[in-house]
Amino acid sequence: MKSKTLAEIVSKYGQGTKEGEKIVIPEEKSLTLYASLGGEALMIADVRSFEVSDEMVFASTGKGDFFAIATEDVRAIRIGPQAGKKRTGLIRG
Repeated sequence: MKSKTLAEIVSKYGQGTKEGEKIVIPEEKSLTLYASLGGEALMIADVRSFEVSDEMVFASTGKGDFFAIATEDVRAIRIGPQAGKKRTGLIRG
């Protein structure tokens, strides 16, 4: 997925707000990134903030985990309400 597309999707559908270079996800939203790593899939759940460059995505989760993955490896984004609320959808890239 292209970095500009990723940032636009999160801003429009996830109500992500920019704080400097970082995009912050509001507490009422849940964001999961799906990435391809060769023949394996990586699911990064509960993303609270991330930064996007032309080549990399740097994501921080609610559990304090930090991920750095190639932008081109991001395949899909799931945006929905936090647990217990109605799901809003899956956006593929």
